[in-house]
Amino acid sequence: AGADVISLSLGGYHPTPPKAEVEAIDYALKRGAIVVVAAGNESDDAAEHSPANVPGVIVVTATDRNGSKANFSNTANTLEHPIAAPGVDIFSLGLGNGYVPMSGTSMATPMVAGLLGVMRSLQPGLTAQQAYDILKRTGTRGPDAGTIGLTIDADAALAAVVE
Repeated sequence: AGADVISLSLGGYHPTPPKAEVEAIDYALKRGAIVVVAAGNESDDAAEHSPANVPGVIVVTATDRNGSKANFSNTANTLEHPIAAPGVDIFSLGLGNGYVPMSGTSMATPMVAGLLGVMRSLQPGLTAQQAYDILKRTGTRGPDAGTIGLTIDADAALAAVVE
């Protein structure tokens, strides 16, 4: 439907991703969408979890308040496009229209997707690979960057897009 960025806060243990999932993501990627997925919350290797292990996606891990790997977050260093974002005690809409703090890579993923949406609005021709390269080039190195990727720096990424 012409989406620029697709955010998927879902997944599960699937060492081999389901064919339908791979085909749907491939379809979106071939049409220029940037597909952003949650790494998962099992403190495991995201390469064993789908859709994180589908080629071409940007895989989002979660950091805690100190910028370290959140204790639940899967790692993503074995995947092609890992990136980290805050994922602990993120305010989200709860039952009864109130806000509640929630934790998970599902909370970190929309932060990255939202940033990518703004980046695309500033530079509509930005490809998924170019977008990831900017996130990686401008990201900050936390204590666990070797296992979860660099942490997004929204200000620096947006500045890089408008250069």
